[in-house]
Parts: sequence; C-alpha cells; structure tokens
Amino acid sequence: MAERRSFFFYAVVLGILTMMMPLGTDIFLASMPAFARGYGMPMGAAELTLAAFFAGNAAGQIVWGPLSDRFGRKPIIILALASYFVAAGAISLSDNFTLAVILRVVQGMAASSGRILANAVSRDLYDRERLAKLIAFVMTAGSVSAIVTGPLGGFIADHFDWQAAFIVPAIFAALALVLFIYGFDETIVERNPMAIRPVSMIATMIEIGRHRVFLVYVLTSGCAMAGMSAFLNSSPGLLIGQYGLAPGTFGILFALLPVGFMSGSILVGRYAEHFGSNKFLAIGTGAMAAGGLAMLGFAVFGLPDPRLMVLPMMPYLFGFAFIIPQCSSGALSPFGRAAGTASSLQGFIQSMIGASVSVLLALCANGTLYPMAIAIAAAGLASVASYIFLIRRMQRTAAKQ
Repeated sequence: MAERRSFFFYAVVLGILTMMMPLGTDIFLASMPAFARGYGMPMGAAELTLAAFFAGNAAGQIVWGPLSDRFGRKPIIILALASYFVAAGAISLSDNFTLAVILRVVQGMAASSGRILANAVSRDLYDRERLAKLIAFVMTAGSVSAIVTGPLGGFIADHFDWQAAFIVPAIFAALALVLFIYGFDETIVERNPMAIRPVSMIATMIEIGRHRVFLVYVLTSGCAMAGMSAFLNSSPGLLIGQYGLAPGTFGILFALLPVGFMSGSILVGRYAEHFGSNKFLAIGTGAMAAGGLAMLGFAVFGLPDPRLMVLPMMPYLFGFAFIIPQCSSGALSPFGRAAGTASSLQGFIQSMIGASVSVLLALCANGTLYPMAIAIAAAGLASVASYIFLIRRMQRTAAKQ
C-alpha cells in the first residue's frame, strides 16, 4: 500500500487531518468575548464551551482507534470530518447556548480523531524509523497550522462576527472531506471484527496497556506532555493576569512557540532513518530538561521581562518534537492489527496526564512563576530519567535475548 501513494502525499493529507484541533481552539480564542456577548452570557460561559470542547476531545481519544480497526481507516476518517463539519456549522447557526455547548463536545470528539487516525494510518504503512519519520512530518503540518490559526483568529475577531470562528473550521472540514472521499485509499490490510465489542475492546486495551514496550514509551511521552500542559494552563494567567501583558502581545509570543517545535519536527523527519530513535530521544529529553531548568531559574532568580518567559519553552518544544515521533513509533510498533486501539489508548493516557497536571496547577496557583516552573522542570527531568532507566534498560535487555 505504501507504494501506491508517495510518502509526501501521506505526510500532507494526514497533516491536514491533525489541523482539526487547532482550528477548533485557536481560532475561537479571540472571538470568545463576542461569543459571550452574542448569547448575553458572562465571559465564563465562553470558557465553558472551550472546556466542553476539551472534554469531548478527551472522550473521543478512546473511541476512534477501535472504530477504525473494525470498519477501516477511511470510513471513520470520513465520519469524523463529517461530524466536525456538522457541529461547527450548527454552532454558527444556533441561538441556544445549551445546544452550542453540546455541539462543542461533539466538535471536540471529532477533532480528537485527527492525531489518533493519523498515527494509525502511519502504522499501517510503515514501521520503526520510517514510521517515526512520517509522524514527524505530520506533526510539522500541525505546527504550521498552530502558527497560522492564532493570528487568523485575531483577524476574524477584528473583522467578522463570532460565527465566522466556526464557519471557517466548517469550510475546512468540508474541503478535507472531499479530499479524503476522492483522494484517499484504505490503508488497513485486515479489519478486526472484534475491535468494538465491549469485552473484546476492553481485553485488547488491557493487553496493550500491560505491554512493557507500550508502557515505557507512553510514560516517556506522558512526561513530555505534562510540561507542555503546565505551560498552556498557567502562562496566559501569569502573562496577562499577573504581568499585565496585552492579549495581542501574548498572541504574538504564543505564535512564536511552534517555531521551535517545527524546527525539531523537520530535523526528525529528515534524519530519522539515518540516526535512529535513541539519538533523538537522548537529545530531545536533554533539551526538555534544559528548558525546564531554565524556567525554574527564572522563578528562583527573577524574570527580567515577562516576555522572556517563552524563551525556555523554545528548547522544550524543540525536544518535544524530537521525542514524540520516536515514542509514538515505539509504542505502536508491537501492534500491527490493533494499531488504532493502541493509538487511542496512547492518546487517552497522554491527555489524562496533561489534564491531571492542569488540575494540580489550578489548585496550586499562587500568582507566582514557581508552580508552573517546578512542573516544567520536573517533567523535563522525568523524561530524561524515563529514557535512561526505562527505555535504554529495556533495549539492553532485549539485545541480550
């Protein structure tokens, strides 16, 4: 199947699939005040719809993979894109706030399919270093969209009513739907008729979750995700609320962060097959630890300028881009027939780790940089420890057998 389409083709179309998430969140952020005013609700109501989107995203992580194992990748991709289109379009037409919240849950569930199904398709096509290379290029497309969607959301908020923040994602989903209906071939070789039967699905997830290789790689990537979630959760309140940074300035700084991520993704995509996963894991975890310790240094010794807070996240995200493709490849490689279910479980665990960190930081927030800095530094150091003491030890044990 890999020969029927080029590597570049899959990198592009799967990258398009992952864009549902930033289009569903980043574009909406700047329109949140207008959204709340449109429904005659306080700002907290708009924040509720964002929480609803993330709740749907977390729930959706667990279902798309098994569905694609059972019915095939293509029909489930089409179902997800159609759901996203209907939900986003319906919100733009709705005058009922409760219905809008429900539709945001649906949109979030549909958006969660992007990374899950992209990883499953990638596993259908390739293995190990080649798999990591494809995932890295898919992630590059996602980072490009993250750079674009923030400023695009600001432009939409300045020139159009809040409904446009949902019309644009709906149009994107419609165009992607046409692409996948007419330009994408099924990649799964053998469907699993037992994949969505509750007993079988639970048994499969338990089997995957107990697999040592899966656990080790998911733990390492989960540590990386924890630091990322810490920054996303705490930085807006600190920079805007505590340090008085203008929202527009924050948006520009936030748009710069994916540059580090994109740089790392490009390097992994270009050299994954030449250097192997271990070198990328070593460099990536080291870069995240360095970024985390730099952030902790700002907390201890003081932050000369609030805008400098984003600097430690540049090496952190660079390292993040180095390790996520390797960990995804390593976690999915043992599960050819159940790649979709494994991808769902991996995404769900990572999301739960990130959500747990967000809740913990919300409880520990004290108006200083310390809680976030400690969390990011701990995440970086934990990823290094996970690589050295778990991944490397597992590989040495396997080499002796």
